[in-house]
Amino acid sequence: MTLSMACDRDGWSTTPLLPAMGAPQPTPLADTDDRGVIREGGPDRAPWLFLPATGRWLELAPLPFVVGSAGGCDLRIAGAGLSRRHAVFEAGAGCYRVKDLCSRAGLRVNGQPVRQVALAEGDRLHLAGIEVIFAGSRTALPAAISPRQRRGRGQPWRAWLSVVLALLLTMGYGSYRLRSMDTEAGPRAHPASATVGPAQAAERPPSAQRRPALGEHRPPAAPGPVRQPVRPEEPAPVAVTVPEPKHAVSSVADAPLPPGCGSACDDAVAAYGAGAMEDALRQLQLLAADTDRPDQVRQGARRVGQIIATLASTYGEGRALLDTGRSEAGFAAWARFLRLEATLDLPAPSAQSETIRARTAAYYGERGNAALAAGDSQRAYRLWRRAAELEPQGASAAALADLEERARALFREGYRLETVDLRQAVARWRSVQKLVPPGTEYHTRATARLRWYADREGVE
Repeated sequence: MTLSMACDRDGWSTTPLLPAMGAPQPTPLADTDDRGVIREGGPDRAPWLFLPATGRWLELAPLPFVVGSAGGCDLRIAGAGLSRRHAVFEAGAGCYRVKDLCSRAGLRVNGQPVRQVALAEGDRLHLAGIEVIFAGSRTALPAAISPRQRRGRGQPWRAWLSVVLALLLTMGYGSYRLRSMDTEAGPRAHPASATVGPAQAAERPPSAQRRPALGEHRPPAAPGPVRQPVRPEEPAPVAVTVPEPKHAVSSVADAPLPPGCGSACDDAVAAYGAGAMEDALRQLQLLAADTDRPDQVRQGARRVGQIIATLASTYGEGRALLDTGRSEAGFAAWARFLRLEATLDLPAPSAQSETIRARTAAYYGERGNAALAAGDSQRAYRLWRRAAELEPQGASAAALADLEERARALFREGYRLETVDLRQAVARWRSVQKLVPPGTEYHTRATARLRWYADREGVE
């Protein structure tokens, strides 16, 4: 079979291993001498590339023309996301083509991701953030295509749109001025609830002498006093009293500790860390009631007292739930306890948090073992990871590392078999997908290899 190209989609490149003893020799894609000759029936001269960043033109000769960051490429570009062999330009029957060589960032032509496409005059290619413009016309010189002309071609409607908008704005403003002048020429309105007397009626011009505004239709004036409708009085706003909610874990934890309470509350915080919650609360109550202390220290003592009181109730809630068999709710309460205790900035974890971490890690570790025994290694991986976050040196962390090592060994075994027996390599990578859950390193890498061969060689 043809030797597959090493893909660097995952950010690394490895030279393919030698085939096994007795394996057929790979067939080269093209002879070296053929690369300097344009195929029969192809374009009659080499195409060009324009680099807008530098303003330079580059002739794509000889073909095929490889672009990448490796030293052996025809065009070497030092880009952050450029692969070692990123893309290749080839000559076809009456056209030029560009093909993606399994690059990390992919290949885009005119903003669309492509794998292989025939190029036209002025097409824009994006290679890992680097833009080049293709010039392959037989008659036009390379200098005849410029980025400015390419951007403006095919969009003459923008210039007409600006002209039409300017005309509409001018007509609208003129109509507004005519209406304003007509309104100012009319009679002034009388105050509300005013009576039009004989003298005022004589001074008022007749309605026939005044030109009505455009679109205005007025009924004939009625004799007698003219009154405007009286608006109903709006009711006074009603005051709504919203009761303050009780202190929750999130509200207590979000408020920062007042400055100046750290040294004054050290004894109480140390008593809490040793497991004496009641003693710590008693000390803080005395500190908050001491009028000889500054207000800043007294406010800080009240604040720390609220946090410790909430911690005590949350710890008791978790134990009660666990004693009644509601394990998930109990461990969720203890998780809130750990988040809230982190706001105290203790020098070392408290006795309560150590008990919570050990018991929670053991719970998730046992569930992970049961999931592995049932054949669900992905669920075991997730449970062991939660336990390892609480006890990084525990048994669950060791089991998690062993599962990751098995996934790594299977992936690398498939990589070694890739150039010898592709079917066996695909079987190894599918085992990796079943062993570890999506989102992990080797599940992602195995999925990428399988997708590569499914798209290009039809391996299912």
